[in-house]
Amino acid sequence: MPFVPSSMSLASVRTPRQRRGAGGDVVTVTASITLLLGGGTSLAQVTFDDMGVLPNGTSSRALGVSGDGVVVVGEANGISSGLPRASRWTTAAGVQLIPTPPTIPTSRALAANADGSLIVGNARIGAEDVPARWSSTLGFSEIGLLPGTNSGSALAVSGDGVVTVGLCFSTSGTRAFRHTDATGMQDLGVLPGGTVSIAAAISDDGSVVAGSSSNGGSTRAIRWTATTGMEDLGTLKGMTESNALGASATGEVLVGESHRFLDAPPFFEGYPFRWSQSEGMVELPSLPGGVNSAATAVSDDGTVIVGYGDVGPSTPRRAVFWTASLGAVDLREYLITEHGLDLTGWQLEQAKGVSGDGSTIVGIGRRNGAFRGWIVRGLLTPPCPADLNDDGVVDGTDLTIMLGAWDGRGPADLNGDGVVNGADLTILLGAWGDC
Repeated sequence: MPFVPSSMSLASVRTPRQRRGAGGDVVTVTASITLLLGGGTSLAQVTFDDMGVLPNGTSSRALGVSGDGVVVVGEANGISSGLPRASRWTTAAGVQLIPTPPTIPTSRALAANADGSLIVGNARIGAEDVPARWSSTLGFSEIGLLPGTNSGSALAVSGDGVVTVGLCFSTSGTRAFRHTDATGMQDLGVLPGGTVSIAAAISDDGSVVAGSSSNGGSTRAIRWTATTGMEDLGTLKGMTESNALGASATGEVLVGESHRFLDAPPFFEGYPFRWSQSEGMVELPSLPGGVNSAATAVSDDGTVIVGYGDVGPSTPRRAVFWTASLGAVDLREYLITEHGLDLTGWQLEQAKGVSGDGSTIVGIGRRNGAFRGWIVRGLLTPPCPADLNDDGVVDGTDLTIMLGAWDGRGPADLNGDGVVNGADLTILLGAWGDC
């Protein structure tokens, strides 16, 4: 069955208004490639950015993005040790080191809340990596460990930053956790017969957790709520195992991959899926010839999905995105052929995160052979972004919405620079009238 999303159209996707994110000192400014496209009464801007590197560094990786698409998180090496360090990126500041105590030699930032004010991941404490978080107001702190475990990582965080999920390791197995400051660390358990579970994604309100668990014979994608407990979501037809890797805002749509191991080359075969309560697990299309693909993240409404795929056995991974109308799209080729961007020297290998409205995609690639994080913004922008209330016309109502958001951020930030100001007002006035 082909991928068919809910009835919500891309034109109706909007991000909630968010407050201004955390700032910081500029370490280095990334290069940007910008293309302005005129069409109808709207102005669409598609940008491709190199995450850049820290001083004395050689590599970076973009591993997640805030819900509003403003703050990108990941890792970059450099400073003095050359080890990976938790990093953040914004258009204004470029790549920055996320401050950690001097006793921590290495760290990674893996996810951010809605406005990027809270970031989660892991940090090396002594000889082990442990779940950690960074707040724009409180700085660095350890999240904690489940009883009987000695290491772990936070993998996802709710929109308000209250709920964090991830995994903790022990000699007897790996366990998914859910944490709040009020309840502490909660072991989400395993499927019957299992010893391993992972919490990889979370709904915006923190009530739905997605990931995987062993069941005594294989690994299965799971969905957890306090009411239902851990649900086995099964596998794609012909596959034996599965993992859920991303969740929509409500947790009603999950994405991931389902695979099987083979006795002969290519020895592994995996395909992306989209799961919903109404349709169950549905295979997403792969790139032509692809045998190893995965969906890693999904927009708030479940209509834009990102991940990676190949074009045959032993071929390099390529960043991919999916929509119902476009199917599986090689992101690099799409940016070149549809938007005219010059990506000479770039390989886009994995898309790791997508903003709530689906317009910002981040991931891992190589620039002239060196690992680099990358950021694409303005992709799949609604055809009339200045129509802030989606009534088909840009008029005084939209102007009122913009003025109410002035100096803030959100859908009224029409040029995507992180603040609603005169530049956005110019775009709105230029689009005045019917869409």
